[in-house]
Amino acid sequence: MLVAVLVAAAMACSPLASGYYSFTAWGPLTLGAIVVLVVLVLVVRPRLSRLGLVAALGLLALLGLSFASILWAESRDSAWTSANQLALYVVIFGIGLLAIRTGRSARMVLLILGLPALVTSLVLAALLASGGGGDAYLLGRLDSPIGYVNASAGLLAMGIWPWLAIAEFTRSHRLRALALGGAALIAGIAITTQARALVPAFLVATTMVMIAAPGRTRRALHLAIVVLATAGGAHWTLDIYRSTGPVQAYMPPVGVLRAAGLGVIGGGLVAAALSLMLTGLTERIAPERRARMGRAAGRVLLALSTATVLAVGFSARNTIVTQWHDFTHLNPEQSAPDRFAAIGSGFRFDLWRIALGEFRSAPVIGVGAGNYDDAYYRLRQNPQSVTVPHSLEMQTLAELGVLGAIALILFCGGVLAAGVLGGRQRPGSPNPEIRVAALGLFTAWLAETSVDWLYNIPGLTGMAMLAAAILVVRTRDDAGTGWTATENVEVSDRGVSRRVGTADAHPPTRKLALVVVLGILALLTASLGRQYAATLYRLNGQRLVSRTPLQALYRLRTAEQLDPWSMQTQYAVASAYARLDNYSAARATLLHAERLEPDNYVPPALMGDIATRAGDERTALLSYQHALRLDPREPVLQQAVRDAKAALR
Repeated sequence: MLVAVLVAAAMACSPLASGYYSFTAWGPLTLGAIVVLVVLVLVVRPRLSRLGLVAALGLLALLGLSFASILWAESRDSAWTSANQLALYVVIFGIGLLAIRTGRSARMVLLILGLPALVTSLVLAALLASGGGGDAYLLGRLDSPIGYVNASAGLLAMGIWPWLAIAEFTRSHRLRALALGGAALIAGIAITTQARALVPAFLVATTMVMIAAPGRTRRALHLAIVVLATAGGAHWTLDIYRSTGPVQAYMPPVGVLRAAGLGVIGGGLVAAALSLMLTGLTERIAPERRARMGRAAGRVLLALSTATVLAVGFSARNTIVTQWHDFTHLNPEQSAPDRFAAIGSGFRFDLWRIALGEFRSAPVIGVGAGNYDDAYYRLRQNPQSVTVPHSLEMQTLAELGVLGAIALILFCGGVLAAGVLGGRQRPGSPNPEIRVAALGLFTAWLAETSVDWLYNIPGLTGMAMLAAAILVVRTRDDAGTGWTATENVEVSDRGVSRRVGTADAHPPTRKLALVVVLGILALLTASLGRQYAATLYRLNGQRLVSRTPLQALYRLRTAEQLDPWSMQTQYAVASAYARLDNYSAARATLLHAERLEPDNYVPPALMGDIATRAGDERTALLSYQHALRLDPREPVLQQAVRDAKAALR
């Protein structure tokens, strides 16, 4: 339990470090996690259902395919980095399978995973109510605590579900009211992110948790309370974005911030009060009549929900057509009062179009992990500079082809099926409250990363991996009958103990599996350790380039030996030679970089820069033109070509 809590706490603290987005953050974290997993592998064995085994095999297949894609990817360094990042997710998932052995451990992990969203909402609501908190917003949208708007929205969309589960299943009336008030507080703050991905995340997660466990009437009532409380304060929370002008250039006024904070706090108080009122009313009704009324209320809620969906769909048919036109024609959202009113705007269509084009070019194995952007800049029809297509499914299709898509379906399908069918499929499945919290958290992550790139933010994806592990593992105190007779190691919250009178049915198979797993972990450690060491040498060398370029070259050459595919290292080496006025060596370095990644526009662009400084105008023009062919929509390159032509006249 201590291991599970510590790993969950490490993921929960990720918003304080930009979600561990930087390799210098998640690299050492992965090395430490591998050590933890090695210890667990030596002590315990996982208890998985068949669906859990399917999910685990799918994730391992993704990992193997990602590492294999280094062989055919144009950017081998990007493929290597992407595979090492996936290794972190596999390791966290494995730690969850082995460390979360009891329902108590699962509840504690989920509670910790829900804390960042609640703490963020409480602190920000208090700041807003006092007229502060404006620096947490970027272009009128909540950017903190992670530093990326959609990631902060994902944190809130994921973190709301543990509190909704507590509100549904706790016996304490006051705790139920506090949990439901906290959920409403999180929802109110989430609105201020203006992240359109919140809509599919909430709808998909709600659908899944409604299917997953009994008690749907109470769950639906609680969700309705949160929605009503959030909608009641939406006028003030949406004003933060609206008050920043048509291009979101202004800071939100103090009065708008204060009104939004009071609206969020008021929504939380309303939700808590409605919870207490609902509890008080139901307690006055006899149990038999309460059950009949609950069934009737459930039917009414289902009918109202269905009628609302149909009515909204019918009345908004013209809006839907308009939004589809905006989606396919890459229309921006600046003209709309808020982003929720312009859900079809933006550039996702172009990002996904390119991903599908890359998939068609290599349908079986893809273009290589992390290599989506190789063709993106040449094919894009929008001004965004991105490296991923803002969709996990599209990214997998483009980078790993059909094989990767099958592996992803096995993993996600196994986890979702275990969450929905687990209670009916096997003993030892998580209790309903655990399933609601874990399934809601995982599904919210999956829905958001299907239209964004939460997958590439290790802190959030690590949280989702722990939730996935909870859904597929068998927990001891929920099983009723304990462990099976073939299990010879028992792990409880009191520690590790050896069962008496039991024996492993297949010791040679068990030992072989142990050797294979430890061998894989050793290879992952070597892979990650080498790239991490190369990154440290590169960063050290980059810091020295401007002061002592000769010493910088020494560090950078070491980095190049460790990671010969790193483009960042090549750029730094070329910069060091340029500082030493060694034009030929700098040019040779950039030519080598071009050979490494022929579709990358950066090496010829840098070649143009150093040629310009060296007075070689013809080479500069040819280099800039080459770079512009690889990235024809880059205005800086367009201007560089014009300047180079003018210099030759």
